[in-house]
Amino acid sequence: MCDVNLTDPDIWKFITDHMHSTYKEWKAKLHRHYKQYASDLDLARETPTPEKIFGTRRTLEEWHYLVDTLCTNEQYQKGENPTYISNWNNMHILKGKSMWINEAAEIKGKMNEEYEKAKQQVAESSGTPLDQVTLPIPQQLDIMIVELGVAKGKRI
Repeated sequence: MCDVNLTDPDIWKFITDHMHSTYKEWKAKLHRHYKQYASDLDLARETPTPEKIFGTRRTLEEWHYLVDTLCTNEQYQKGENPTYISNWNNMHILKGKSMWINEAAEIKGKMNEEYEKAKQQVAESSGTPLDQVTLPIPQQLDIMIVELGVAKGKRI
């Protein structure tokens, strides 16, 4: 057994850097696998990633959900980045049923209303059409912080 001081900033930096690079590698493997089958949705659904990429804790239903969601998401297909708020909402809504995963998510899901209000204000003050307005990331995060809160030592 080894004794590691997790309060040491150098140790903590090493661990977080390693976890970050491992996560990026995993995402890249999933992306490469997805791109092989992106042109044929049925073939993509029938060809889940190998366990060494997707992990052993995932189910075939989760793979189908990922394929169905990514292949039908216009923002993803165009290479556009969703807003932080729409991404949070998408992660907390049951697909196919268009309902929140639980009551807490539904209450917190009101962030979209705040996002739209802020967009409206920017559109009115700048004279830009509403459909061309995207809030800067810091402003999106401010809305999320107000709605979700931030636990001590955690970030959004």
